[in-house]
Amino acid sequence: MPSHRLHRFAVTFAFIGAVVASAAAAAAPVALIVDARGDVDPMPVPFSEASPGARYRLGASGEIIVMHYAACAETHLRGGDVAIDALGVETTGEVVSREQVECPADLRFSDDATAVAAVVMRGDGVPAALNPRPVFAILAKGVTAIEVRQDGKALGRITVDGPLARWPKNLPALTPGAVYELALIGGRGGVAAATVARGTGVTVVRR
Repeated sequence: MPSHRLHRFAVTFAFIGAVVASAAAAAAPVALIVDARGDVDPMPVPFSEASPGARYRLGASGEIIVMHYAACAETHLRGGDVAIDALGVETTGEVVSREQVECPADLRFSDDATAVAAVVMRGDGVPAALNPRPVFAILAKGVTAIEVRQDGKALGRITVDGPLARWPKNLPALTPGAVYELALIGGRGGVAAATVARGTGVTVVRR
């Protein structure tokens, strides 16, 4: 075979390999690592996300708690090998507990306040991403508070002092079916629109 054809094939395969690697790297996260302790390799940061294909080896003292988005389950695992894929979590070790939870919701914030305001005004196509009494898993860095607004008025502000932020007990629940605007205070800021729906679990906040 002529050398130029071999070269062309090599370039083609290299390109395909790069595309596949890029697609794998860009795979959307499928789970939230709630906690990890003891002998875990690699050791994940609590409240970080796992993509399909994530693997962890747990020693005798190793424990990990995984909230899987699609399976709507929080699983506490001890020892063995843990594999996370798009449909759930598998392990060769011990399942300490597995609890069905309200399905988590994904909420991404942007800088385009005008576009978000227009979405709120139309009220259609807005993702159901809030529980009437929302709990937020904060994955955006530097956020100090989340403000919830409706019709241009602030209804409440949630102080963020850890990875989880909860709707204040002294404030009334949000209205199912209603559309709200949310604003991140601190960090890179950002705004988003979301609809309230009963049965919505933790709202994962990304930026």
